[in-house]
Amino acid sequence: MRLRSQCRRVRHAACLGVASSALFVAANALAELPQSIVAQAPNTPRGSWYPNPGLLLASDGLFYGTTRGQNAVNGTVFKFAVDATAYDTLVPFSANEVIYSGLTEGPDGALYGTIYSGQGSIAKGAVIKITKTGVLTTLHTFTGPDGANPAGPLVIAPDGTIYGTTYNGGADTGDGFGTVFEIDPAGTFS
Repeated sequence: MRLRSQCRRVRHAACLGVASSALFVAANALAELPQSIVAQAPNTPRGSWYPNPGLLLASDGLFYGTTRGQNAVNGTVFKFAVDATAYDTLVPFSANEVIYSGLTEGPDGALYGTIYSGQGSIAKGAVIKITKTGVLTTLHTFTGPDGANPAGPLVIAPDGTIYGTTYNGGADTGDGFGTVFEIDPAGTFS
């Protein structure tokens, strides 16, 4: 199993990471190899494939993550308990909505993330807010001059302001090499 994510220590030297299409918990420190599968993405053409790096251990004690989605495979936001009793798809995205980053929890308890690209109004990406019950709100859609294709994790400042970067866009015409953006939880973009 090929490790696609940086492993993070969780409790008692246990380590949680994302590998290819499975989530695992290593029983001991990084140097030790015993692993157990916590949850595995469905192996179906429309299933939630390719977990992205960066699991979030949220304030409710559950882990949250995203799957990429691509070429008619739906991306998702998923959640699970470390003992695998509560694995669930929280938000299924439409076909070809591509996500490359994980989620960040805001002071309001909501989850914030980005869609790299999609169809229609979100073709150049979006900033999204998701409640832990699965209600999705699009806070901002990128148009090019304000940035395009957000790919990195979001950072939330102590005052609640959300910061992120885009891979493309900017430079007035939208043909630049990316932007740094700021948005508040209500969707005010600057």
